[in-house]
Amino acid sequence: MDIAKGIGILMIVYGHSWFVANSLELQYPIIASFILPLFFFLSGVFFKPEQPFVEMAVRKADGLLKPFFFTMLVYVIVRDVLRGQPLLPDIGGVLYASVDTIPWQALWFLPHFWVAILFSWVMLRLIQRLKLSLPVSCLLMVLQLLIGIWILPWFWQVPVSIGGQTWVVPGLPFGLEITLISSTYFICGYLLRDWLRRHEGSWLALVISVALFAAVFLGSHATMDLAQRRYDHWLWTSLLAV
Repeated sequence: MDIAKGIGILMIVYGHSWFVANSLELQYPIIASFILPLFFFLSGVFFKPEQPFVEMAVRKADGLLKPFFFTMLVYVIVRDVLRGQPLLPDIGGVLYASVDTIPWQALWFLPHFWVAILFSWVMLRLIQRLKLSLPVSCLLMVLQLLIGIWILPWFWQVPVSIGGQTWVVPGLPFGLEITLISSTYFICGYLLRDWLRRHEGSWLALVISVALFAAVFLGSHATMDLAQRRYDHWLWTSLLAV
């Protein structure tokens, strides 16, 4: 599992590199199809829902929200002062914390990850309280994923008229509308953690997995980009992610 986590981190770093950004027809759709689901899944494997909600929320906020808001606010304040630009719009964008409202768009992930962790805690506690079996819990996650895919475009780049002016909604704050999708992979990681720790990988399984991935990708060309609220197909995109 430590090796898988290390590979996941390396893939995320590579996914934001120049090489991927300049290969929009090949590397980008391939990497994007599994990079975030992999990170959420592995994070779920190491998650401990036994901790109290408030304590967990504060601790995660200290590690995710504090560096995000400190870095973003210092940056926009210094930048706007040097450029002589109004501060309030950019500060509001940072506090809104959606990918299109912050200057360093790659950091949109931090506040959303915090929200996904909190929601996953609630769902895992509900699963434990209801004493749902693993198959039933997985079916619940499939339903949650489908609902998440359904509502994904509802708040993205939608024109809204207020007081005679038209505004374009840049998604919900903290990417809230993505939560049902991201937390699905997070929760699945937690639910399958015991099986994963017992599972012994093999080269044959790796070859089969790569072959299946290639077949699905070449046949569908489906991918995802949660930052841009993109989830091409409910089945093919999900298969590529797992």
